[in-house]
Parts: sequence; C-alpha cells; structure tokens
Amino acid sequence: MTNIDFVNLDWLVSPVTQYGIIGTGLLGCLGLWIAVKRELRTVRSRLANSRESIDMGLQNLSSALEEVRNLQKADPPPAMPKDGFSLNLTKRAQALRMYRRGETVASIAAALQTPSTEIELLLKVDRLLESHAR
Repeated sequence: MTNIDFVNLDWLVSPVTQYGIIGTGLLGCLGLWIAVKRELRTVRSRLANSRESIDMGLQNLSSALEEVRNLQKADPPPAMPKDGFSLNLTKRAQALRMYRRGETVASIAAALQTPSTEIELLLKVDRLLESHAR
C-alpha cells in the first residue's frame, strides 16, 4: 500500500463534484458580468451629465463671445494718431518746464505746435500725480 491509498480521492472524479465546481464558476462569472454592467451604467450616466454641463458651458461661452463681438461692432476702439502720441517725452518735459515758469497754455501750445487741449490734459495729469505723491 502506498501513502495515497489511504486518502480517498474518489470525490474529485465524481460528476456531482465536477458539476458543482462548474456551476459555482458560472455563477461567479454571472455575478462579475452583472457588476460590470452596473458599473458601466453609472459611468455612462456620469458621462452624460458631464457632457450636458460641458455643452451648457460652451453655450454660455459662445453667447458671451457673441456679446463681446456685438459690443466691438457697436463701439469700435478709438483710432490712434498716426505718430502714436503727438507729445513725445521731450515735448512733455518742455511743456511742464514752460508752465512752471509761468507761461500760459496758449503760448506753450503755440511754441510746441500741439493742440492746447493736449497741453491742458498734460497739466491736469501732472497735477493729479503731484497730489497723489503727497
């Protein structure tokens, strides 16, 4: 007698045992299949919700862009002078020096060949900067 003889392994070759193992495996596979289907359903619903929110965001963005385009058509930005700013830094400094010496806005504008409104604006900005610095 060998060592294996005293262990009865006939139950392994029994058809009932084999059908039981196969049935348990099939039930396990069925359970996994159902779990995967449920997970897919939740993922698809989340995806649909996120698509709806993305679509809403895109609609809001496109309507805001349309509003900006309409505003640009209605009120175009003011045109810049051909030479940029008609008062360069040298002329600005000269205008401020002349004003501090006591010359009038008209004489400063005539001497620098610039409109008097630009000289007035320059002087107002200078006064604001001085008051802000104090």
